[in-house]
Amino acid sequence: MRWKLRENGKWLIYDVEPTKPLFRGSQWGLMSFEDALLNIANRVRDYAGSLETEEATKNAIIMPFIQSVLGYDVFDPDEVVPEFVADVGSRKAEKIDYAIKRKETIQILVEAKKVDEPLSLEHASQLVRYFSVSNA
Repeated sequence: MRWKLRENGKWLIYDVEPTKPLFRGSQWGLMSFEDALLNIANRVRDYAGSLETEEATKNAIIMPFIQSVLGYDVFDPDEVVPEFVADVGSRKAEKIDYAIKRKETIQILVEAKKVDEPLSLEHASQLVRYFSVSNA
């Protein structure tokens, strides 16, 4: 099988063993888990200086990770729910960046931050709140 990789602004084509779909239903072909993860690590290295917002981080890093490494279709609302509502007590309309579903059940929650934002205890408590109101 063949797959394409954008490297330094150029598209390169590689032959690899077909073990895991990179972008299901597209022209991308197949890639192993390790290769897909390495590809995301390279994206982080290459794009970190350009990612000025949380949205940019989600588009350039998080969505490709969910799709190519975890194997979920980020454009299928039955698999990936962006801005999943997780009301917690008096806090209404709290939204998790992505909830990943399998067989109609939330399995994974993903909360993104800007690529260079330091994580804090406030972020940890945010995750605790989210997990307390979901079955993930």
